[in-house]
Amino acid sequence: MWSTVGPCAFREDVLGGTFRGHHGGSHREATRGILVDEQRAHPILRGVDDIWGPSDVYRTYPDGASLPERCTALVMGQPLLGLKPTDEPNTKKVALPVAWTTTWTGALAKAARVFHVTMGSARDYESAGLRRLTVNAAYWCLGLEDHITAESSVDLVGPYTPRASGFDYGKLDVEPRLPAYYR
Repeated sequence: MWSTVGPCAFREDVLGGTFRGHHGGSHREATRGILVDEQRAHPILRGVDDIWGPSDVYRTYPDGASLPERCTALVMGQPLLGLKPTDEPNTKKVALPVAWTTTWTGALAKAARVFHVTMGSARDYESAGLRRLTVNAAYWCLGLEDHITAESSVDLVGPYTPRASGFDYGKLDVEPRLPAYYR
């Protein structure tokens, strides 16, 4: 059943979850992606072997609950004890889903494939595994999973030097601008 209130309704009804808070320590704990064993044959995971990002794990459902039954978790996010890919897991925090699939049926009564990933800061995409996961998901959502290969390049084209995330714009040397500025 459609919720009728704001963007949260879209995120929960279509994507299967919404940001409810930081499960990992924001700007203190990175995320190690762990492929769900039962889903390793899923086309979206083809060629994906290492996912890591400096952003933390997000909680997308109430504490004590789980993803909706209609969702299939593909990758679990384990908070780490720091911001480096070599940092140890934070064993006081369980892994939570960071990538999953679901379907959504809109007004035309046609089911659509949906993929959702909670990772996605610019620095998270330094991870070739996260780039491959995202590219594979785009193909899968379009019904083109036969075109997903483990050998497809997800290499960066040109220099990629993303800035740290956050809201201290002065420290990040960022000047927020309205979209009209970029026209």
